[in-house]
Amino acid sequence: MKLLAKISVCLVLAMLFLSCCTYQRKAVLKPADLPEEIYISPEYNTYLTSKVGIFSFASPLYAPEMGKIAAQYLYREVLKANLFIDVTLEQDAGYIKSIDNLIDIACGKMYDLIIIGDLSFYFDGSHFEASRIKEQILVLKLENKMPEILWYAETRETAFPAPSTDLILIYGLAAPAPSTAELMEKNAEKFCKMLLYLPPR
Repeated sequence: MKLLAKISVCLVLAMLFLSCCTYQRKAVLKPADLPEEIYISPEYNTYLTSKVGIFSFASPLYAPEMGKIAAQYLYREVLKANLFIDVTLEQDAGYIKSIDNLIDIACGKMYDLIIIGDLSFYFDGSHFEASRIKEQILVLKLENKMPEILWYAETRETAFPAPSTDLILIYGLAAPAPSTAELMEKNAEKFCKMLLYLPPR
């Protein structure tokens, strides 16, 4: 009888231990690197003392506010990295489709550079589906109202949910896929690394 009681206690303790180990797993993002595609970049970065305006990104039709949020994340990362001497987030203007209107606003505010972008794909994941985003960024130099592309890059992020753990007696719940907000933050870090450290040629 005592042996049976000891075995029961051991089984209960083992189940509790396994449940603590497996109940919730975490989906982890890899550290940010350079953007996956860098189409244009200058040979030298001589723009650290520039006055810069960051404008709202274009958004997918099904997520109209997300381009503004992507621009906010980029603005925060640019400030954190201390990339430029003077940076302004031009959020009140919203997304400006016309390049002429954009240049007029930028020249009126005497920006040396403007940063615009496009959040071309956005999908918020779940416990079962991955989160995915794709963004492009353009850094334009303004001189005599003639824009010149300094940087043009694209980055894509996919983050999967953590897998479930199924043991004999314990079922560990998976963590949901990281949010698209985390992916936008990671993309912003990638863009900042590109601006700070010129990519290898």
